[in-house]
Amino acid sequence: MTGAVVVSLSRSASAEDIPKRARELAEQGRELHDAGDYAGAAARFQQAYALAPSPGLLFNLAQDYRLSGDCEDAAIMYRRFLATDPSPPQRAVAEQHLDKVSKCARPTLAVQTVTPPPAAPDRQLDSRRDKPTNPGIEKDVGLGFAIAGGAALVGAAYFAYRAHDDQEKVSKGYDMGTPWPQLADTDADGHRSQRDAMILGIGGGVSLATGAALYMLGVKHERAAIAVTPSAGGAKVAVTWGF
Repeated sequence: MTGAVVVSLSRSASAEDIPKRARELAEQGRELHDAGDYAGAAARFQQAYALAPSPGLLFNLAQDYRLSGDCEDAAIMYRRFLATDPSPPQRAVAEQHLDKVSKCARPTLAVQTVTPPPAAPDRQLDSRRDKPTNPGIEKDVGLGFAIAGGAALVGAAYFAYRAHDDQEKVSKGYDMGTPWPQLADTDADGHRSQRDAMILGIGGGVSLATGAALYMLGVKHERAAIAVTPSAGGAKVAVTWGF
């Protein structure tokens, strides 16, 4: 019984109790087994077992799994067959084959030596003397300067209005003959507002111009960026465009 299979589906059931389709599948499995198509035979025996479970089909499955090289499934089927309490000769054959396929199915540890690729450089160098640029930061900083400059110009306009208003009050007071001590504080406030307006105006203009320049520079770098990356054979140049 080294490579043989059995055709009977059950040791106790009568032919009337076995579905016709199960008998046909078992016979097809035997024919495929005899022809050397062990994988095809195993498929037929599996279908037959689903219709009519029997120890004989378990043994047939184990045999064909073993002969087709499927040690793991063969071991499972031999164990299931032995659990049905077969006759001593059948048990001896099944245990002999189970010992062989168990060794074949036992997982082995494979050690593979992997050669790591050459270490890549940690950074990229752009075309401007090893000074990497970040278009997003340039744009954000530029936008921040522009906002601050705009706010400063708004403040300059406010203090300019106050300075003009204070000067108008002082002029009207002179025309009405108001004593100077009563106009001195208003005149001082007007001069302070004028000074603040000038400082904020100059600072706001510079900040606004700087922000616009940084923002445009970031846009320019975002549209065309050239990166040079050192490689094993020299250098690799990458050009990226943004729209």
